[in-house]
Amino acid sequence: MTPALRRSLALQREQYAGPVLLYDLAAVRARIERLHALEERHRCRFLFAGKAFGHPQVWSFLAHHGVGLDLSNEGELAQLSENFAGWNRCLVSVTGPNPGLLSRWMKKVDGTLIVNVDSSLQYRGIQSELGEHVKLGARIALGCAARGKATRFGIAPTDEALSELSADPRFCGLHCHIGNEDNGSDTYLEIASSLLRVRERFGLRVRYLNLGGGLHLLQDSGIPLLLERLRAFVPMEIELFFEPGSFWFGGAGYAMTEVLDVRRDPDLVVLDISRECHLRWSTPRLLVPPANGASRRRILFVGPTCYEADVIGSFQVPEAANGTFPVRRGDRLIFSCVSSYSASWNTGFNGIAPAQVVFHGIDE
Repeated sequence: MTPALRRSLALQREQYAGPVLLYDLAAVRARIERLHALEERHRCRFLFAGKAFGHPQVWSFLAHHGVGLDLSNEGELAQLSENFAGWNRCLVSVTGPNPGLLSRWMKKVDGTLIVNVDSSLQYRGIQSELGEHVKLGARIALGCAARGKATRFGIAPTDEALSELSADPRFCGLHCHIGNEDNGSDTYLEIASSLLRVRERFGLRVRYLNLGGGLHLLQDSGIPLLLERLRAFVPMEIELFFEPGSFWFGGAGYAMTEVLDVRRDPDLVVLDISRECHLRWSTPRLLVPPANGASRRRILFVGPTCYEADVIGSFQVPEAANGTFPVRRGDRLIFSCVSSYSASWNTGFNGIAPAQVVFHGIDE
């Protein structure tokens, strides 16, 4: 944690008025710079999955730093208002869009627009709205060894509808999105190989392969090797796309909360932040001071809602030097490892208001 980030968190503690989700955009910016260097070397593009953080400041920040956007439905298209004109790299995965909405949205964007369709029915519904400069692709429903069954997204790899799509002069690519909970390097290698086989089967002209999202298990260190392994068999004339979401914000998300109640036998602390409302899809880690030789006490931290499963987690906390319980009512605690998806899910329930979402480093 940088000194500047520590100061931002200290300010939030001083001004505390309810649960806070804080995201370190300085860390995200550093990741963007590393990925841009890989893009140039390997002819690939890393897009941002809009659903992973549907916040206007985040989308504007990413656009400013040259990151393209992956959108997956017409609701997300509608969110991309005039404020976001100027995207220079934009990928749109179309899942039953309203043709009129798609047409209006295209007029706002001055960058590359790629529309991937999931079926021939979708294609027929939008083909007259796309415009001659739009790039068209097909999302393919593939399986992989780790998953066992095919993804529910896309056209079957043996479907003759691909012949109809490929007859369109705008057609130029293939896309596959496989559930990303446990994707590793072998998953992407298998996807790429399968998409190339689809290309050969139908004689498709392919200028890009979109291998989907879910890079978070690889982390930054594993991505260069993955790209080298992909380029061993994917020709350089075929551009590679990835569309990760939470990966961009890995290690950059924090939550601040206040202790509402402390109970003993068993040791339990009630917080004003809720797993169900504010921390969905996160695996939060409580930040505690060094033990410095003190023993630790395991305490269960729970949310404030009247819902039994609203549990943040069980964490070991260093014992207080004076022998008192180490957590007190009114203490303000910080959790790390907060996913960007928590901000997208951020909601109110049972009288609990949504958390405040703030950013560190947005103007650096």
